[in-house]
Amino acid sequence: MAYNETTNRVSLESKSSMSEKAAYEEAVKMVQLKPQMEGWKNFYENKIIRLYTQPQLDQGELQKLIKEYIYIRTQECMVNKEFALGAKSTNAHIYKGALQE
Repeated sequence: MAYNETTNRVSLESKSSMSEKAAYEEAVKMVQLKPQMEGWKNFYENKIIRLYTQPQLDQGELQKLIKEYIYIRTQECMVNKEFALGAKSTNAHIYKGALQE
C-alpha cells in the first residue's frame, strides 16, 4: 500500500481532535505489552534485580539498562501506525505518558 499523505493528515487531525480521556484510553490499549516483548521485559527485570542485589549499586549501569528498555518499548510502539500518529498529534504527551506507565 502506497503512502497517502492526505489520509495520514486526516488521521493525524482526528487524533488531535480526540478528547484527552479518549486519547488516554486508546493509548493505554496500544501500549499493552505484546507477547514477544515479555521476554525482553523479563530479561531487563532480571538484570536490574541483579544490580540491586550487588553490594554496590552502579547507578550508571542501572540508568543504562532502563534507557535500553525504554528505547526498545518505544520502538515497538512506534511501529504501530496508530500509536505513531497519536505520538505526533497534539495529544502526544498522553501517548508518551501511557508508554511510561
